[in-house]
Amino acid sequence: MLQKLFSLIDQTSVPDNPDSLQNQEVLLPGHLITIYLKEKLEDWLLRTKQSLKDQIASKAENFQFILADVKKVFGKNGPRQITLAIENMLKTGRLATQSGLDLQQRAGMTVQAERINFLRFISHFRAVHRGSALAGLRTTSVRNCCPSM
Repeated sequence: MLQKLFSLIDQTSVPDNPDSLQNQEVLLPGHLITIYLKEKLEDWLLRTKQSLKDQIASKAENFQFILADVKKVFGKNGPRQITLAIENMLKTGRLATQSGLDLQQRAGMTVQAERINFLRFISHFRAVHRGSALAGLRTTSVRNCCPSM
């Protein structure tokens, strides 16, 4: 990699083509949902842990670590928030995340399948969506149409 950097500086090689298939990464829907679900579960567990700590620390309510008292704490911070976050992400295509999940964009994750005709509808399930970040990209270089597989 260092040799490639030096050769690029010496102008003995050309920079990599961002349109080449080897420089592109495909994020499958299952992977996106899984990493988003993981983050939402971690957030929910941290909130539940903090509320349990708060209940234990407050001596006024005689909180004991038994099933009935723990169910009351879970009732205040229900796991329904996780499913609502996943549903919202699937409906709107926006990720409500603190970390960003190492993604280039937080919006535009879903594409509405158009039913103009049957072949157009089926092509939505075979195509790779390049993201809304690429649509707003301003480049001065010529974009290459690389062959697909």
